[in-house]
Order: sequence, then structure tokens, then C-alpha cells
Amino acid sequence: MKLDLYTIDSAVKELLITVSEEVILPMAETMTEQSRQFKAGGEIVTVVDKTVEDILVSSLKDLIPECNVLGEEMVSAEPERLQARLNDGYLWVIDPIDGTRNYFNQDNGRYAVIIALLKDGAPIAGWIYEPQQNQLISSVQGISEPSVNDNVIERPQALDQTFQSLKGFCFCRVFPDNIGPEIRANLKDFSYESLHCIGAEYVDIILGRADFAIFPRSRLWDHAAGAYILTQKGGVAKTLNELPITVSSLTQGPQWIIAAQSEYIWAMVKETVFNGVNWHDYCTDIS
Repeated sequence: MKLDLYTIDSAVKELLITVSEEVILPMAETMTEQSRQFKAGGEIVTVVDKTVEDILVSSLKDLIPECNVLGEEMVSAEPERLQARLNDGYLWVIDPIDGTRNYFNQDNGRYAVIIALLKDGAPIAGWIYEPQQNQLISSVQGISEPSVNDNVIERPQALDQTFQSLKGFCFCRVFPDNIGPEIRANLKDFSYESLHCIGAEYVDIILGRADFAIFPRSRLWDHAAGAYILTQKGGVAKTLNELPITVSSLTQGPQWIIAAQSEYIWAMVKETVFNGVNWHDYCTDIS
């Protein structure tokens, strides 16, 4: 099956903007305690997550009828979907609202709709749209370089940076209790925060606002688009086991991921933050 990626790119961009203007932004003003539920692990899901995912699934199936679709809320309801044959052919991967807690609480405006298109298990296109910022980051294999609102993003100059000069993201509370203090101690000498939205953290690295992010969660819908766009810009996103972001690497067990502006920064973050930390027990070896 040969795809018209130009048409697909245009249609996905229009879909993201339309669903944001017609559903996400208007419904943000109507959120109440009855609008949300809690999933396993304490994560919030709202009626908007489910509504947006239904719209995206239907629209993307119409765009490529032969293509499978995997959505976050779909997997939450039926975890066995991750065991399906996802490595064959084309696959849409959707996060209807990444950063749902930010969206529900209207905390910082950093939430995103994320769509990735994969072929034979590897990303070939990614779109991250932040409705509150009206900011769309995208890249499509063979037709478009990493862009923000259709303006090509310049690659940053390579700098000889020290670890203390780096700015990054890490949600340390998610690390296991027995090694969390070690990781926090290794992080103490530099500037980091959490936006509580993985898509927004990828965006800030892609745009050069941050140097790296450490992700202790490795769900495909959180990472496929951002990792693809970042690597197309010359950055790096891979697991601590140095596996690329694919269906195989993120669906066979837990992984921790580092995303960075360059291979040099990626290696420096891993060496500094995880030096002496027994992370291997928490990351699946699928070599």
C-alpha cells in the first residue's frame, strides 16, 4: 500500500485544529468533578479524552481505511490490544489529551494532542498540537522537516556544554522508592522540572527551550511522535538500553527513556543521572 503523505499531512493538521476548536477548548470551560475519573496509578481521564479519541479514531480510519489504530483510552479499556500484531503495516497511535491533569485543572496551559503514524513498527510521521498555545509541531518522512506551524525549525548549534548548564525535565516521583533518592541526588546540581505533559516536554526540546528529558514511563502513544520529530531534527530519543522508540521496544515491558538535543547530551545525562543506580532491574532487556 502506497500512501499519499502530502494529503495525509494536510488532513491530520486540519483534524487536530478542528477537534481542538470544536471540542477541546470549549469543553475546558465545562469541567467539573463529575467530568473526570481516575485510572490505575492515579491518572485522570475525562469525558473529553474519550470524546476526542473517538473522533480521531473515526477520522484517521477514514483517511487510511486499511490502517490499524491504537489509542491510549482504547488500551486502558482493553490492555490486550497491546498484544496484537502491531509491527505489520501501518499503524496510527493516538494520545487524545496528553497532560490531562493540566487540562482539567487549567494549571499551565501545557497539554497536547499527539498523533503518530508508524510503518512496520517504526514511526514515519508525528504531529503534536498544543491547543492552548495554538502550536503544531510536525514532521513527515520524505516530505517535511520538523516544523512549527509549518515553519521549519532550525537545528541548534553544537555546544560543549557542562551538565550543570543543561536545562531539562524529569518527574522523579515516578521512580521506584528504593532508587528514587539516588536519582534525585544525582540531579541536584542542575535545573529541572516536570511539565506533567510528555508531549510538551518533547516540544520544548525540539524547539531548543530545553536540553533533555528523562521519562520513567514508556507508553507508545506518549513517545512515538515526539521521538520521531526530535530525531529528524538531529536529536536523540531512546531507552536506557539504547533501543530506538518502536512498537517492539515499548510494548514488551517497562523502559526508561532519555530524549536529548544531541547524542553527546544523551550520554552525559545517562552517565551523570544513572551512575551507580541499578536501573537494569526496571527496564526490560529485549535484545
